[in-house]
Parts: sequence; C-alpha cells; structure tokens
Amino acid sequence: MTLPEAIAEFSPPWVSIWVTVLFFGAYVLPLGLLIWRATRMTALVTVVASLLGGIGIQVLFDQMGYVRLLGLPHIIVWVPLLFYLIPQLRRPDFPVSARVIIGVTIAVIVISLVFDIADVARYSLGERTPPVTMNQGSPSPMLSRTADNLFWLTRSMERAETAARLLDVGARITLLPSTAQGNRNEWDALLQAGGTANAFAAKYGDPVQRNVESHLFFDHDNPSSVAACITRARENGRIVRTALTTQVWDALNTAYQELREIEREPRTDASLSRLTDWTMRHTAMVRGAIDTTLLRNDGWDFLNLGYLIERADNTARLLDVKYYVLLPGVDMVGSGLDTYQWRTLLRALSLHRAFHWAYDSGDVTAQKIAHFLILNPQSPRALITCVEGMNRHLDRLSRAYRGSTPAQKAVRGMLGDIAETETKDIFEEGLHQYLTRFIDEIGNLGMKIHDSYLSGDIR
Repeated sequence: MTLPEAIAEFSPPWVSIWVTVLFFGAYVLPLGLLIWRATRMTALVTVVASLLGGIGIQVLFDQMGYVRLLGLPHIIVWVPLLFYLIPQLRRPDFPVSARVIIGVTIAVIVISLVFDIADVARYSLGERTPPVTMNQGSPSPMLSRTADNLFWLTRSMERAETAARLLDVGARITLLPSTAQGNRNEWDALLQAGGTANAFAAKYGDPVQRNVESHLFFDHDNPSSVAACITRARENGRIVRTALTTQVWDALNTAYQELREIEREPRTDASLSRLTDWTMRHTAMVRGAIDTTLLRNDGWDFLNLGYLIERADNTARLLDVKYYVLLPGVDMVGSGLDTYQWRTLLRALSLHRAFHWAYDSGDVTAQKIAHFLILNPQSPRALITCVEGMNRHLDRLSRAYRGSTPAQKAVRGMLGDIAETETKDIFEEGLHQYLTRFIDEIGNLGMKIHDSYLSGDIR
C-alpha cells in the first residue's frame, strides 16, 4: 500500500483534498518564482525543503506505517523555512506577483504545521497504533480490513463447528432416559451455553429438538447457526480472495455450495448425525487447507488468532454447560448420569480417546476433565493450549510490525495466570466462576485485538 492509498483509506475525505492543496501550495506554486531572477534562490530553497520533508515522510511510512508521527519531517524542515520566507515578503526587489506566491506558500505551510504539530503531540501522548499493519517480510502491508476478514473467516468456521458439536451433545444426552431426579432440559441448557436462549425463545418458544436443530443449523437469523456462520465465512473469504490459496477458497466455497443444497432438501432427509458430521468434515477441510497451503505471514497469524480465540471461548462454554447447567444437583456428582455426560462431552469434542491416552485410569471425573480441557497443554482444545497459541501468534505480529500493543499484554497476563493455576485452585474458586471469568477475559482480549489491528482507526 502506498502513502496516498493509506490516506484515502484511513482518513476523512477532506484530508485527501487538503493533501492536494498542500502539494500545490508547497511543491508546485513555488516553481513560479523561477520566472524572476531575484526570486530564483527562494524558489530553489522552498522546493528543496519541501522535497526533503516529503522524502522524510515516505521513509517514516515505510518503517512505521500510517501513524501520526508522519508530520515530524514537515516540522523539522518547514519551521526553519518559515523563518527564511517571511522576510522575503518585505524585499522591495521582489515583484508583487512573487510576493503573492510566497504569501500563499507561507499560508499553506502554516496550516499544515498546525495539523502536523497536533498529530505529533498526540503520537507522543500514546496514540501510536498504525491502522495499516506493516510487515517487513512481505511486499506490501496488510490492510486492517483484510486482517479483519481473515480473522472473522476462521472465527465463523470454528463457531459453525461448535454449533454442530452442541447439537451432537444434545442428541447424545437425550438418548439417556430421564432419571427420577428430573434432570434439566438438555436442549435449553445447550441454548444457554451458546448464548442464544433468549433469541430462541422469542422465535420458537419451547426448546424441543426439532426447533433447536433449526435454530442451531438452518436459521440465518441466528448469527451462531451453522448456516449463518458458513455463509459469513464464505463472504469474508470472497472479500479477501487474493489473500487465500486456491485450496482454501475451494474448501470454503464447496462447503457453502453444499450447504445451499442441504437447505433445499426436505427436512426429513437431513438427519442430525448427517448434519453434524457434514459440518465437522468441512470445517476440518478448510482448516487443513489453511495449515498446509498458506504462507506463514501476518495473514496466517490472523487466521489462527480467529480459530484460537473462538475455540477457547467455545471450549469454556461447553465445559460450563455440562458442569453447571446439565447436572440436576450436587448429589448427582459421580453418578452414572454424571459420568455419561462427561463421556458425551468428550465424544462431542472428538477427545474421548485422547483423554484416555492422557490419563491411564479409566475413571472419568470432573477433576480430570477440568485438567484435560483447561490445564493440559497436550490437549488440542484445552484453554491453556489456545492461550499459548494466541500468545505465539500475537508475538509474531509484534515482531513483524515492530511494536507491541495492549493485545500482547492482555494475552501474556492470561497465559501467566493459567500457567500458574492448578486443578484444586479452579474448584476452590468454583468451576463455573472460573469459566465465566475466563470467557470475560477472552472477550476483552478479542476487543483489544480488534482495536489494535482490525478497526482501521488512527490511534
């Protein structure tokens, strides 16, 4: 991206107009002084000074991106130039027309310096995040809107997979006969886990299985449904098509086209197991294409950040819905129902066998599950695995863009906290309370990533 493109992309329209006026007043108009012999030196000094300032701005832009510090070369060059030009206005040997040209040039420079000094001052006070992310290793910087689309492409695909896993959990748990204690409605619990219970109740009413299937898979009004997520991910990919390989785009577009075919089929032909298997297969194909074909540049980092932040949030929600929402009461802890629900959760996360590999004992307990899904770095969906991955990718961005942001500080704090946590600490705080706090921290980290890299605001 060039400097004029950055100005057009990230500044109000009037800034582009002003830059045009500035170029004419400080670079082109002084050339008119070459007409008169007496003013030729003034013309050369003015044009050379302006050119030096412009070169300095371009060098800063290449090194730091589109930041407020870009006005510094103008200040360094044009302040001495003003002290030179102002006395020229009173020289009697200068024609009136020449003095008008000098006066206009001075006026343009003074107005520009007002903006430049204000921008440099704001930069000195901490407004330093560039809206254009610069990558020393790539031929051009990545636009924040491109990074945003890549980030949300993978967040949407991961969210689609989670919706399918929620449906799988619900279907498996409903196979267990109701107990005398009257366990809670599994489907209502899953809607609460997904954060869509209120929207579901307003549209469908009672949480029966068929309505929940429609809500979590087909309903485009639900932004967390499989259909809405895959459609949104495909649109994100279409916008940044040139940032994706053919294999990634084909995997994404194939999922979207097959989804449209499924939506046209009679509902009786679409069994729940078929829908969930189809979703997890296609999300895995997109993820595999990303891992095996994309260059390891900043775009790859943003794609992985989207996956990891969404996976961490969803793992915490799935774990919370089992422990806090589904079980009827503390008297059921350790019962057959409790163990069945834990095993169902592991199967829905495709981690049942991995769990038994990690823990030789056949017992499935809340403490082991909490350790496996929160603190065990060998577990691919564990919270600590996700946080470590986010820290790694944010560190890569920090090195590539030569500057740290609040997002790096936030993820390091989360990593330090979870690395020092033990299973007993989690249960002393309360698993539900711990997970709720973690979900809030993930949401806060997502906002910091957005503000630092994805918003396009000048900071």
